[in-house]
Amino acid sequence: MKKIILALAFLSYFMFAEEVKELTDEQINTLVKVCESGKDFTNENGTVKYEEACATLGMIYENIPVLGDLGVKQDLAKAFKFYKKACDGNDYAACSDLGAMYDNGIGVKKDYKKAVELFDKACDGGIADGCNNLGHMYANGKGVKMDMTRAMGYARRACDAGSWMACGN
Repeated sequence: MKKIILALAFLSYFMFAEEVKELTDEQINTLVKVCESGKDFTNENGTVKYEEACATLGMIYENIPVLGDLGVKQDLAKAFKFYKKACDGNDYAACSDLGAMYDNGIGVKKDYKKAVELFDKACDGGIADGCNNLGHMYANGKGVKMDMTRAMGYARRACDAGSWMACGN
C-alpha cells in the first residue's frame, strides 16, 4: 500500500500516457476511493489531492482506446462524472476537458454555452487550453456571438500561457 500511495502522490493531471499505462487495478481503485471521498489523502509519503485523482480518472475513462488496457473499459459517463467532480473542486484543466466534452458532444449532448462557461473557468484558472478553446468558440460563434477581437485576445492569453498551438493562431 505504501508503494501505491507513493506512486499516487506524484500523479498529476499532466502525467504522460506512458506513466498512466503503468497504473495497476489496485492503484486505479485507490484513485477512485480518494476521488469519491472528496478529501485529500495524506500519509508519510505525501498527499494526493482528491481533485487530481478525479481528473486523472476522467482522463483514463475517456482515453482508454489511446492508453490501452488498464483493466477498465472506456466509460464516458464515468469520465464526465470524474471531470465534473474535479472541476467543481477547481481543477481547471479538468474544466477544460469537461468543456471539450460539451463542445464535441462526447458522452453528453452538445452544449456550446456550457462549453464556453467551462473554458472560461479554465482560462481564468490559468489553463492555456481553456483560453485557446474559448478563443475558438468566439472565432466560430459557438455558444457566443462571433467576436474576432475577443477570439484573438484569448489566443494571446493562451500563447502567453505556453500554448504553442495558440501562438500559431
